[in-house]
Amino acid sequence: QMSTIATLHALLRGEDNEINKLKVREIISASPNLLWKANAIGWNSLHHVAATGWQDEAWLLEKAVETDKKDLFISERTHNGGHSCISLFFRRHVDPLPWHDTQVKEAAAFLRDCLRRTTVNQRLLELCRSILSGSEVDQVQLQYESIESNEDDDAVSRLTEFSRQLNLWLRSASRTASQESNESFSLLHALADVGGCPAQVAEFAVALFPEQAATRDENGNLPLHLLCYSEPSSDENDCQALLHASLSSYPEAAHCTNRCGRLPLNIALSSGKGGAFTKTLMYAEPRVLMGRDMFTGLPSFVLAAAAPTLNNHLHALCTSNVGSLWHFLPPHAKQERLQQAQSEVDAVQLNTIYEILQFMPDAVQFGLM
Repeated sequence: QMSTIATLHALLRGEDNEINKLKVREIISASPNLLWKANAIGWNSLHHVAATGWQDEAWLLEKAVETDKKDLFISERTHNGGHSCISLFFRRHVDPLPWHDTQVKEAAAFLRDCLRRTTVNQRLLELCRSILSGSEVDQVQLQYESIESNEDDDAVSRLTEFSRQLNLWLRSASRTASQESNESFSLLHALADVGGCPAQVAEFAVALFPEQAATRDENGNLPLHLLCYSEPSSDENDCQALLHASLSSYPEAAHCTNRCGRLPLNIALSSGKGGAFTKTLMYAEPRVLMGRDMFTGLPSFVLAAAAPTLNNHLHALCTSNVGSLWHFLPPHAKQERLQQAQSEVDAVQLNTIYEILQFMPDAVQFGLM
């Protein structure tokens, strides 16, 4: 099986032509679960597709969803950097990694400029809104043609393509989304569920659908609740960017409970989040610190102390400097890196507790009452 996985990965990294496309389809049709099988450095097929693109990615994503393993879009991480599939998708399109080639970096710079321009251009917003709402192809084409004569053709084309790909990946990766149903799809909920996105995409999403920041899903969660529950992205700025965009659109979200009676800050603390993320929530709604979490009955500073250590976060810290060499490190070196990473996580956790008590010294008194 390992030789089949190596062949599949080589095809996906190779020339994007019809022959390779048919070979990939043959392999995956015979065994769809091979999409999730990783190589020695933790890269599976969808990591490669997300990072570099593939002409047949819609078909591959459809097959991945059919395996009924949606969680793996977020939980499966590469050894070098702890990237999920969806994180690599955003890195390729908006915020390239150092090893991406010049063409990818130039395309990302152009898209970032297009996204910035779209947030203040109503006609472009309408076009992207139609695509991300699942409108019929003919309707989108008419809007495209009406805009093309008034805007830079390259910009309209790039925004159209990115919106389609974003729609495709989020409907595949987000547990809140469906590939079939348009009615239940919410862009902000999907972005929150996958752990956030680059700042340009967050601002783009809020400009497209500002009402979604105040909309609850079928489980009573606002996008902010889902973001607080989510696994951290390989880039912590992604989570922070969507947090700021959501709160700017709907500040009241910080003191809204979900169906379980939980507030965003308490969800974030019990999910292992800290640093700038929880500090932002503290300033947005400081009164949370004076009460107890309805679900656990614990005060906020105890939630921070009892938060689980997230394995993905630990692994990302372990491999942050050694990258793909992690796999080849001797056991004692891996153990040293793991202990160092655990110390860094513990330091963040202690700092979060300190910030809570510094911000609201009476929190201990209220917590003990």
